[in-house]
Amino acid sequence: MFAKLHLLSQDVPEGGDGFRWRAHPYLRMAGSVPKGPVVFDWSARQRTDLEALWRDPTADGARERLAKDLAVFCEKLGWAPDGEQLAETEKHGDEYMLTVSAVPSELYMLPWEVIQVGAEGTYMSDYGSAQVRYAMPGLGPRELETPPAEPGVLFAWSAAGGAVPHEEQAAAIRAAAEAGGVSFRELAEVNEASLQAALDDGAPSVLHLLCHGLPGAEGEPSRLRWGPSDRPSEITGPRLARMLRTQDGIRLVVLSTCGGGDGHGDPMLLGSLAQELHRKGIPSVVASRYPLSVPGSRMMTRALYDKQLREAWSLERA
Repeated sequence: MFAKLHLLSQDVPEGGDGFRWRAHPYLRMAGSVPKGPVVFDWSARQRTDLEALWRDPTADGARERLAKDLAVFCEKLGWAPDGEQLAETEKHGDEYMLTVSAVPSELYMLPWEVIQVGAEGTYMSDYGSAQVRYAMPGLGPRELETPPAEPGVLFAWSAAGGAVPHEEQAAAIRAAAEAGGVSFRELAEVNEASLQAALDDGAPSVLHLLCHGLPGAEGEPSRLRWGPSDRPSEITGPRLARMLRTQDGIRLVVLSTCGGGDGHGDPMLLGSLAQELHRKGIPSVVASRYPLSVPGSRMMTRALYDKQLREAWSLERA
């Protein structure tokens, strides 16, 4: 089962004027028909709840309030998650896919996965069959591609800015790659020069980056910190995207990248990096919308590669 939310700003339908932290009217496109406008307040309470939920996804009070805010906002726009459909897909083992496609970038900051379904206390994330997918407006459908002749994973990591679980992630990816008949390369203390050299030697199908993320200054893009620990360097999302978009063989970039405490005031740090890469031509990007813990990164890495390389699952299903 598929559902889609295509959201616009009433004032600037084409987007492009940056994040708004003020009450603002939005439209929902139902086919070619606009619904609304409906104002989302972006109140001080909502911003505080967003920060609390970003810091701790188990923050029940913030989650409940934002879940209700989203439900009321969407109901006024003429849409609501269908509880009966969600229950049916859950019962039959099917999937319910909600695609959020928003021109105003601030709408990606909202926790759509916990939108309230029906009565209070029930969220979309309570349904194991439900999945929220985030799409970039204006990007046309990708052409079907043939499988790569020599599929491979390049695992590039750097501990600049703090220790990272590179041994555990490398072991998980290497084991899954061997089981799936896929080549595996590891690049330690990655920086711009070494990554470019590795890409010149042969672009992988999958680039897995393990390092630390940093928010940019106001109005500036997010960055990655990488390189040797004693000689760290940084690269912005747009610059990384320019490096990678010339590599036709790369189908997937995985950002195992922790913002940690550096994400204060920019709770979509990793999302913005992922969007930048996707917008510049990388077909698929995997990133965390919340701070990525060491145990969480291990679990994500093992599950992602086991499902794709051992069991031949699609990326979306994995």
